[in-house]
Amino acid sequence: MLLIILIALPVFTAFTIFLIGKKSNSRKSIEIMALLGVITELLVGLAVVFAPATNTSEWISRYIYVDELGALFLLIVLLLGSFGTMYSVFYLRNEKEARTEEPKKIGNYFALYQLFMLSMIIAVSAYNVLLLWIAVEATTLSSAFLINFFNRPAAIEAAWKYVIINSVALLLCLFGVFLFLAGTEHALPGFTLFDWNNLSHVVHLINPDVLKVAFVFILVGYGTKMGLAPMQNWLPDAHSQAPVPISALLSGGLLNIALLALLRFKGLVDISLGAQFAQTLLLFFGISSMLIAAMLILNQKEYKRMLAYSSIEHMGIIIFGIALGGMATVAALLHALYHSLAKSVLFLSSGNIALSYHSYEIKSVRGMLRTIPVTGILFLGGILAAAGVPPFGTFFTKFTILAVGFELHPILTALALAALALAFVGLMKHASWMLFGENPTEEKQSEAKESFVPIMALFILLLILSLYIPGPLMSLVNNAVLHL
Repeated sequence: MLLIILIALPVFTAFTIFLIGKKSNSRKSIEIMALLGVITELLVGLAVVFAPATNTSEWISRYIYVDELGALFLLIVLLLGSFGTMYSVFYLRNEKEARTEEPKKIGNYFALYQLFMLSMIIAVSAYNVLLLWIAVEATTLSSAFLINFFNRPAAIEAAWKYVIINSVALLLCLFGVFLFLAGTEHALPGFTLFDWNNLSHVVHLINPDVLKVAFVFILVGYGTKMGLAPMQNWLPDAHSQAPVPISALLSGGLLNIALLALLRFKGLVDISLGAQFAQTLLLFFGISSMLIAAMLILNQKEYKRMLAYSSIEHMGIIIFGIALGGMATVAALLHALYHSLAKSVLFLSSGNIALSYHSYEIKSVRGMLRTIPVTGILFLGGILAAAGVPPFGTFFTKFTILAVGFELHPILTALALAALALAFVGLMKHASWMLFGENPTEEKQSEAKESFVPIMALFILLLILSLYIPGPLMSLVNNAVLHL
């Protein structure tokens, strides 16, 4: 019942916001409705997350059901979506192109934001293989309009690039899904039975060669959506052109949705073929993502694009850890949580930076710790977390993954370590320029205190979870591993 309520809430909120925007000139009413919506979703969602086995009836669970793996990613989506909405209220009031917009367009933004949340909530709770694909495709359509919210030429190009590349990739994925299901047609005679539990009992009936081909198509499809190299071309443009809160939700939410979809199929493939086949592919994409992203981070001229390439690097280390198995898998799932929080801190901080310096170019930002000290400290903390510096949890998860890697695949892990070191150098190089450079001569805007609340909340949560993981959360992660 709670899961049904959780899915209904974004629909109700989006519809209400749309009506307010259409029939009223009250921007404040739109903002209040958006905040009430996400706060309610967060509260209901937390109940679903920490009671994942008791939230749906038997019939409904054929289609939607939140197991521990889905619950972990649902938690990430709800946290980022809630704080992203809070920051959106501030951001759209102060961003020069948004503050003069009619309430109707602001209403469209928050309504689309809710639909984006809805598609991700359905994706993490989809217990049917075809419903999962539909939900992932829906994330593309709902977020494309948000990427193009400002209707700039570069944003239009980024949105089209995002839609075309991901839609083609997901069509390839759908072909792989149909290949996968074709081998089970005699064992599973109906759409309602295409759920993960039933598939796990019949996956061994699929011809191994067909299963391998199907998984390759699925990996390319969902891997593109994850931003894995070399299929990452859409990601830097989309992240850099989207409004800042949407960039945070793309990096911390959307990429994890594709990761979850991929993990669902990996678990089935491992049952039939053993772990080696999927492991080989994931190791390749993990290493290539880390290496390519690390090299590109070094030469970035815009800090939002730098953060986008950092997301590719982190997706690489997560996939690398998943491939290694054992404790590395536990670390990889925790890393997904830590990365999402850290990247949200960074992207939301970049909104404050852009509002103060009126530029997304790294060379135009100097002396942040003196000019905008609170944002500067939060940005520094986010960079250290993204770079994997203690005491942040990303250090411990990376260390665990590398430790397991050196035992199993020392040469590949050495390459991974080199990539992580290169990414560290790149992030520190650009951050040092922005944080510690000479104070600019031109006067900058003062920091708006209302922007601090969501960023600080995310940063404090990241720091607390880095130092102490509560028992229920650790239990959730450990149980999530059992579904892989």
